[in-house]
Amino acid sequence: MPSANTSFRTVCALLLGATASGCIVTSTNTTRDVGPRITASSLQEIHAGVTSEEWLIATFGEPTKRVRVETEGVDILRYDIDQRTTEGYYVFLVIAHASNSIERRSWWFEIKDGIVTRWWQADPATEAAADAVAK
Repeated sequence: MPSANTSFRTVCALLLGATASGCIVTSTNTTRDVGPRITASSLQEIHAGVTSEEWLIATFGEPTKRVRVETEGVDILRYDIDQRTTEGYYVFLVIAHASNSIERRSWWFEIKDGIVTRWWQADPATEAAADAVAK
């Protein structure tokens, strides 16, 4: 029967040999957008005072959030677009690392009487719809 010391050396030699060969290292990097595709060309089709809320919803889908600002008589529609990135590397039976990140971009559209009056892009973490209308 082999000693524990011999078995340990054998396992270490196998791991070192496999690692040195590069055959057990894997890495991934995936990025994808989640949400409506609001592009420069689609924004060029929007005209303040002309484009309807119906067109906006037909083009981009239902908004992520809708806020009614009674004092202004407007609705604010917010569309969130998340860019999700997953990265990782794996060394078979030795090391595993993975990280996920989400970067959120938001488009805000002001609607009055069913018509888009203005729109802007803002960070949803720092700006509330009601605060944006007051500017």
